Formats: sequence, C-alpha cells, structure tokens
Amino acid sequence: MSNKIDLGLHRTTGDVVVDNGDLVLVDGLDRVIQQVKITLKFFKGEYGLDTNQGVPYYEDILEKNPDLIVVTSDIRDAILSVEEVTSVDNIQLEYDADRHLTLSCLIHSTYGKFPLNSILGDG
Repeated sequence: MSNKIDLGLHRTTGDVVVDNGDLVLVDGLDRVIQQVKITLKFFKGEYGLDTNQGVPYYEDILEKNPDLIVVTSDIRDAILSVEEVTSVDNIQLEYDADRHLTLSCLIHSTYGKFPLNSILGDG
C-alpha cells in the first residue's frame, strides 16, 4: 500500500477543507473515495494535456437513448482507473425523467470496500 495523501475536499461543495487554519489531508480509504468522486466528475477531453482522460459524458452518456451497456463500461473503466481501486461490483444506473443519471455500486480498494451513490454528469 502506498502512503499517498491529498488535500481534503468538502463532500458536497468540493472546496478545500480547512480546520483551525490548517489544511485537512486525507489518506487511505477516504483518499480513494475522494479520488473516485473526482474521477467521475471529469469529462473526457476536459484536460488539454491529455484529452483521452475523463468520462465520455458527451460521447456516450448525455445523449438521447444512451446504450446502458456502453455507459456501464465507461463508468467501470473510469472507477478502475483510480489507483488502489481493485474492482467494482453491482453497478446500477438509472435515468430519471430529467435525464439525470444516478449511479449505485460497490467499490473495492486496497483499503476496503465502500458503496457509492452519485448523480453523474451534473458538474
């Protein structure tokens, strides 16, 4: 296992967390959870130095009548690209009437497993 750390980000706003004037750092399972959430917010082509990185939201997901097999594969690939994620189980996707995509799955990492429930592609 690595000893990587990241700046802690607020779970809903994404702002850097500061506690008593000090930056909050995250490691272990908290870091992996944060990295998965960041990865799923990253649109393919958004990063100018490597336009192949990111989730292909515009290409495969945010379109009329998306192919859920392709979407599931895209989401699985994105999650598995996160260092220290070892597998993803029980991926469930659901589009609502407003075309929001909700993801539920169980993610396994070198630090343990955790459930993820998230609305995707909403920035």
